[in-house]
Amino acid sequence: MKILTVDDRKDDLYLLNKMLKGEGHEVIPAANGREALSALEKAVPDLVISDILMPEMDGYQLLKEVKSKEELKDIPFVFYTATYTSKKDEDFAYSLGASRFIVKPQGPKEFIAIVDKTVKDQKAGILTPSKSVFEGEDVYLKEYNERLIEKLEDMVTQLDEVRSDLKSSRDFLDCIVSSIEDGIVVVDAKGDVELANKKGRELESEVLKKVLPKLESGARCTCDFEIFKGDRCYDPSCFPTKIKNTFKGTTIVLRDVTERQNVQEELKARIAELEKWQKLTVGREIKMIDLKKRVKELEGKLRTQGKKKGK
Repeated sequence: MKILTVDDRKDDLYLLNKMLKGEGHEVIPAANGREALSALEKAVPDLVISDILMPEMDGYQLLKEVKSKEELKDIPFVFYTATYTSKKDEDFAYSLGASRFIVKPQGPKEFIAIVDKTVKDQKAGILTPSKSVFEGEDVYLKEYNERLIEKLEDMVTQLDEVRSDLKSSRDFLDCIVSSIEDGIVVVDAKGDVELANKKGRELESEVLKKVLPKLESGARCTCDFEIFKGDRCYDPSCFPTKIKNTFKGTTIVLRDVTERQNVQEELKARIAELEKWQKLTVGREIKMIDLKKRVKELEGKLRTQGKKKGK
């Protein structure tokens, strides 16, 4: 069976065609209503499956054009939509002459079953190809515009909800970043600062002066130096950010290592002191060994002399 599929979303069109080809159907793809009309001028399919929300010419307009042409009006027309899903949207589709109205998503088996039944019903005369009930252009435009306005209002509401969710997510992220004691500075691929917490802002000038020159595009920087600010010491670490293998920037984390540095310095001082005392102790031990040796030598000489006198 030859099927014309119409959808502006490449991923959706690919999946739709994959399902149909898997059942042995021949597929003619189109990205919008205008492309579909051009395809219909070259070949008449057994079925049209179309999305509704599309640029240039949407599904409603395409259906109206198809039903207005004598050579195309008997083709079963199926809507497969994820945007126009209300009862009014469905009623308007049927009033224009749609054969079936399917809401995305559908499982492959369920979707193919609906498509096959649509064609069988049409061939058996059960599904009589419907004709648009709108004889006057003014009536059609009124109903069409109402569908568009309602959909735009829905999209505006959804957009407001998305914006609200994004703001909440951003506020939550800012709260998390601000609560981190380490300094955080995020720079883009050009080296411009995009984000920084409070501690990061305090160290921003030092970062731009000392860390950025060490960064290599797309590579993690191993900083073998510390940054000093006032009486505090910070150890910088750099982590590249990539999206789909494209370098987008670097996150620089500045950890306060002042206490660790103080402990290390104190440890070094104690080790030096211990080494000093060790040297002194070793020196004294050597002297004591020499002294004991001398004492034993003198004792030996005294015993020898005492024996001589006794004779």
